[in-house]
Amino acid sequence: EGVNTLTFSPDSLSLASGSVDKMVILWNVGSGENIHVLTAHRKAISDIAFSPDGLILACTSQDSTITVWNAQNGELVDTLVANVSKDLPAGFTSLSFSPGGALLAVGSSKGVVFWDTSLWVELRTVSGNVLSLAYAPDGKSMALGLMTGGVALWDTGNYRLIYTLQKHIRPVTGVAFSMDGNILASVSRDG
Repeated sequence: EGVNTLTFSPDSLSLASGSVDKMVILWNVGSGENIHVLTAHRKAISDIAFSPDGLILACTSQDSTITVWNAQNGELVDTLVANVSKDLPAGFTSLSFSPGGALLAVGSSKGVVFWDTSLWVELRTVSGNVLSLAYAPDGKSMALGLMTGGVALWDTGNYRLIYTLQKHIRPVTGVAFSMDGNILASVSRDG
């Protein structure tokens, strides 16, 4: 079935794919062989991300859960259920590790849920209808692609809105920072 998301490991030796068929597959980039098939979700995979050290792979799904996997051996580390999970008709939409790996941010129609990755504890939720998100390379800010067509830039130190860019007229499905953090790009269903 269709593949919804792809991401390379930090060392570029592995590629993870998340699909409509509820599976995440870890691939060896050199050989093209699959290393692990990860199955724990009941609905399609929305997004996947490696931790900065490459040891953890986190996955979001339309089933309103987040799974955390050991990327080396393919074992399930934890299944995260947020306080907002029961109110998410489309499940979780996106996720991103902070540059240092201490936090995992997960987007949804109810906002962004922040998790402490040392204990896998839910820290807080910032409200908003979020389709996509990305940390800036320095970790001091985060871009949120909104269902309204806006791109919100948040200060991650105090969880406050810095400003909102309103250039799109349809939902923003992807946001990305340049490596130096000086450029922010967004894509939308408006073409």
